[in-house]
This record gives sequence, C-alpha cells and structure tokens, in this order.
Amino acid sequence: MKTDRAKWLLSALADGVDPFTGEVFPQDHICNRPEIIRALHKALGALQSVPKESSAPNAGKPWTQIEEDKLLDEFHGGMTIAAMAKEHGRSRGAMTARLESMGKLPKKQK
Repeated sequence: MKTDRAKWLLSALADGVDPFTGEVFPQDHICNRPEIIRALHKALGALQSVPKESSAPNAGKPWTQIEEDKLLDEFHGGMTIAAMAKEHGRSRGAMTARLESMGKLPKKQK
C-alpha cells in the first residue's frame, strides 16, 4: 500500500468518517473513542517521516553500459520517453537528459 493512501485512510478514520462511503460513524463507533483517535493520529504522525515512494526507484543511480545500450535500442525502436522511463525505473527527465548526453536528442537551452 502506498503511504499517501494509508495516510488518507487513517485520517478519515481519525475524523470519524468511513473512508469508503463518506458516512460519519455513530457516536458509539470504536473510531470515536478518544484512545483510538489518539492512536490514529500517532500513526499519522509516524507516517509523516516516511519518505514518499518514488515512481523512479533507480533515480540517482549511475547508468551502466548495459542500461545505456538498452536505452539506445528502445530509442531507435521508437519507444516513447514515458515507456522508457517506466522500463528503467527513472524519470522522463532522466531519460531525456541521458539521450541528450548521448547525442540522440538536441540539448535544450537553459
């Protein structure tokens, strides 16, 4: 489960609301007990320090020759930047920058 989703679910429960239906819990519902509300907020606080999941798990890692060769094959095969980014676990910006540094795309003016 993604951290953002867990935060959203816990926040709704702590607010006394069913996260799936939007219905407010009855006063006697377990999520309306003060100790449970404090526990949910404690869990939410702990999740604040959890780093956000990256859609680019290989961000910042050095490129290997094998990965560069694969990138070139994909580029010459007509694969989109977005598809290559997903395949390599890197951002679209990283794909564009690497292809620019390899002379396959014109360098953008900054």
